[in-house]
Amino acid sequence: GAMTPASTRKSGREYRYYRCSIRVKEGNAACPARPLPAEAIEGFVVERIREATADGNLAHDVTRKLQARIARERKDLLVERRELPGLIARLSAERRELVGMLARAEGTARRLLEEKIEEIGERLAVHEGRLAEVERALAALAETEIETEWVTVSLARFDSVWDAMNVQNRARLVRALVERVEIDEPNGRITATLVDLGPGDDAPGLDDE
Repeated sequence: GAMTPASTRKSGREYRYYRCSIRVKEGNAACPARPLPAEAIEGFVVERIREATADGNLAHDVTRKLQARIARERKDLLVERRELPGLIARLSAERRELVGMLARAEGTARRLLEEKIEEIGERLAVHEGRLAEVERALAALAETEIETEWVTVSLARFDSVWDAMNVQNRARLVRALVERVEIDEPNGRITATLVDLGPGDDAPGLDDE
C-alpha cells in the first residue's frame, strides 16, 4: 500500500517513519502493512535518485517543471493582485455614495438602501479577504522558489551534495522529491513516486524489483 511520512517524539528525540496511508484514514485494521523506519525507506529512495540523476536529465526536468509551475501560479496570482484593488475601490466608492443617500431616504427606499449597503459590505469583505490570501500565496511562492532552487542544485550535484548533507537536509530533500512510497510486502517490491510537478507531466516512478 501507499506509505506517507510521519514522526513521533520519545525522550526528546524525534523518530521518523513511514506508515500506511489507508491506515491513517481508516484505522489500523484497514491496512496490514507495518510502519517502517524512515532511514530504510529513504535509503532505497536515495539509491533510485542516485541512478536517476546519473545522466543529469532528472535535475534538468525537475528544474524545468518546477519553474514552469511557479511561473504559472505566480502569473494567475499577479492578475488577481492587479485587479482586486480597483474592484475594492469601486465598491467602496459605491457604498459611500449609498450611505450619503441614506439621510434623505425614508420607509421602503431606506430599507432597500440599507440592504444594498450591507450586500456591498459583504462583497468588499470577500474581495479584501481574497487580496490578503493572494499576498500570502505570493509570499509562499517566493519561499517555494528558494526551496526549489536548493532542491535543483542538490540534484544537479547529487552524489557529492548528499554525502555532505546533515540528517535534517537529507530528510528535507527526500520530502521535496517523493510524493509517496508504495510497498508490496508479499512480493518484496517498493515503488517511490516523485512529486507530480505539473499538469500533463507524468511523475516518474522509481522501482525496486
